[in-house]
Amino acid sequence: MANTSASNADVPPSFVCPLTLEVMSDPVTAADGHSYEHEAIAKWLQSSSLSPLTGQRLQHKHLTRSHALRNAIQEHEQAQARARKRAAQRQPSGIKVILLGDSNVGKTSLVHRVKENTFTASASQPTIGCSFCTHVVTAPSGERLTLAIWDTAGQEKYRSFTRQYFRGAQAALLLYDITSQASFDGVQRWMAELDAELTTAGSGRGGCGVVLVGSKVDRLGERQVALETARELAKAHGAEHIECSSKDGTNCEAAFEAATRLMLERGLCSSSTSLRSTSNLQSSSALLSQTRSSPGDRRVGSAGCCA
Repeated sequence: MANTSASNADVPPSFVCPLTLEVMSDPVTAADGHSYEHEAIAKWLQSSSLSPLTGQRLQHKHLTRSHALRNAIQEHEQAQARARKRAAQRQPSGIKVILLGDSNVGKTSLVHRVKENTFTASASQPTIGCSFCTHVVTAPSGERLTLAIWDTAGQEKYRSFTRQYFRGAQAALLLYDITSQASFDGVQRWMAELDAELTTAGSGRGGCGVVLVGSKVDRLGERQVALETARELAKAHGAEHIECSSKDGTNCEAAFEAATRLMLERGLCSSSTSLRSTSNLQSSSALLSQTRSSPGDRRVGSAGCCA
């Protein structure tokens, strides 16, 4: 009969049937000059000759379909649907996570390993500007959290351009190469830039969980950055620390899980604001992963890839 509850709809009173108190889908005008839902007023008139609104006797029970009112209701509902669609499109497509670090530390390779469960030399090419993809992880509660991952360029010439992507970040994976002391020395600079940009945006780094990630742990024989040194630096900045290898897959998923855990512990994301199903991300790349005991058991699906 009616298609929308009046109590939950932002509609003009004239669209609401006085009998059902719902938006009319088939409005008719009765002899008293008022419009009603057709089925509701027809049922009323089977047992009464009085107007349900005025209580006055109706001279006749003829009903006239109100096509103009029905069209107005439909146009209003269509406008409301378009407004809801525009509002949904303005919503962020997940919990914003940024990847930072000097050029050639393995940021893109890390994302590629988590997405495709493979390592390729082509992923080692320098990122130009910034690339985007999504990654869905399963929280300990069983809920799925969609991470909107921004892989930023590490080259100095792109630095001023990529800083704009820092704003709004709820987590950051800051990578360095364990075989490169220079890349580790750059961590302090990246931390300072992240602090400066988030402070300018008004959130401060307290609103962004940071995980310090040492990459290329498969090359332990070439290590230049001591594990304890990296842990101490992470602790000094209130960050998590983990070492990984995109080449053999060690701790790659764990790096993103650590970022998710930090956000949950700090209350930076919640199921009411940041959980999205992949059906709501049709316009973005989608990546689903869940840590398993072995690569063959890991559940990974994709609907696109990093730009």
